[in-house]
Amino acid sequence: MWKRVRRYIPEKGILELVLTEFFNSWGHIKCSVTHQELFSAETWKKTQGVLHDVKKGWLSDPGSISVYTQEGIDKDGLLLYHCIRGTNSVEGAIHNPIRRNFASLNASPELADALIADFRHRHNMDTGSFHKAGVQYAGHYDPWLDHEISKLQADIAWTVSPIVSPSRLFQDTDPLDFSPTTERFGITVIPSITRIANEFFAHPNMNTQIDFASNKLWLSKLIGKRKDNYTFLAFAQQTKYAVTPLHTEDEFNLFHSAVSPGGEYASASGLPNFDHMAQWWSEKANGKTIFYKLREHLAVYYKTWNEHRQEKQTILASQPQRRPHEKRIRSTTYVSHVLPAAKRHQPGITNKEAETVSTTADIMAAHDILVQNAEASSSSAFSVIQDQDVVMQDTNSPHSGLANQDTIMQGPDAPYPELYSMPGPSSDINMHQSAIPALPPNQLSTSGLYAVWGKEKVTIRRCMICVQAGRDGKSCKGKNNRKNCEFIEVRSLN
Repeated sequence: MWKRVRRYIPEKGILELVLTEFFNSWGHIKCSVTHQELFSAETWKKTQGVLHDVKKGWLSDPGSISVYTQEGIDKDGLLLYHCIRGTNSVEGAIHNPIRRNFASLNASPELADALIADFRHRHNMDTGSFHKAGVQYAGHYDPWLDHEISKLQADIAWTVSPIVSPSRLFQDTDPLDFSPTTERFGITVIPSITRIANEFFAHPNMNTQIDFASNKLWLSKLIGKRKDNYTFLAFAQQTKYAVTPLHTEDEFNLFHSAVSPGGEYASASGLPNFDHMAQWWSEKANGKTIFYKLREHLAVYYKTWNEHRQEKQTILASQPQRRPHEKRIRSTTYVSHVLPAAKRHQPGITNKEAETVSTTADIMAAHDILVQNAEASSSSAFSVIQDQDVVMQDTNSPHSGLANQDTIMQGPDAPYPELYSMPGPSSDINMHQSAIPALPPNQLSTSGLYAVWGKEKVTIRRCMICVQAGRDGKSCKGKNNRKNCEFIEVRSLN
């Protein structure tokens, strides 16, 4: 809908009056429950910041420049407008694709700069064609080829006008015939004033630039040294050494020694003089482990360093309060009661006596016990589930009193503390007496309650003809097809 409506932000005098009246009308209204005003003291400070920008005219529309252009006509005949107000188009069309493409690329500064330059060039070609001519760009992205062709065409006396490239349809002059711009995109050059103020030495190949105004076809070429990040940075910044944030171990140690008590830039109160510190840092730079720094780099890292220092001081000051707890959790006599592991399809298996694990040496012994319990549980059969999703069974002693009753979660002091269950309605768990045969004397057994979990039901098929005749019917071939029933064959022979 907003593409069909043009909005207007009034001039600063009118906008200030409207917003001031709005803030005063709503800011002092009190809540009927908390009896507090809608705007707090912090909110009133923010309103003054908004009014400051309004008074400067930064939020009003420019009086002589239209912020809308016609984008087309919809199916109902209404005009569609493109608004250039705000930065939404920049965020969606520029920043999001760049973050998406470079999220996991881990490219070197040289490759990243080249890829951003290519993206920037293609984006300008696409949007320029759409906003200037209203058509989708369908040509190639090498204007240098068109430049070369136009130069060759100018040397020929044509009797018929030659075919013009789509990128030149709306251009009277070849863009590459203009003087090159002094603007720099991507990794920018450190200004001369900043370089002198921080005592950065200039790059040996300073002011080396590609002459884009010539009629040569320029092809990009990378150095190819993937791990050499600083050579290209220094060349792009036009400094002897690269200008980077603190990132190497030698830089961290140098900064720590400089701002710590007794260091050259230690400050008992307030902040160090980062301007002088940047000049001092330039003397220590070697281009291998220590690089040039701006005052902003030092100020940002000082905040991180100071927070880490205060954290360490807090830990040291709170040591007496933390000592009992640390002594307990680090004690070699600390005991942990661990239940033995269960099989994948029998997660409800528990032991009446939990394993006790203490000290490092006992962990191996506990591991052996868990393996034995797992082997014992794997040899135990579990009951057939026909009507219930979960059936609880006791393998050692029958608890007839629990039969056909709902199971309730019990605490450790309950009559049967060894019974554990997963969360769920009590109707999903029914207790039955054990139907598992006794194990041989030489085979390990895991005492406790067994639970068969899950929605999958196991059904033992039987031959219904044999069952009606009083036979078991489990081993009869007719359990899958009555025509194969052995009882029918025997009866027919008789």
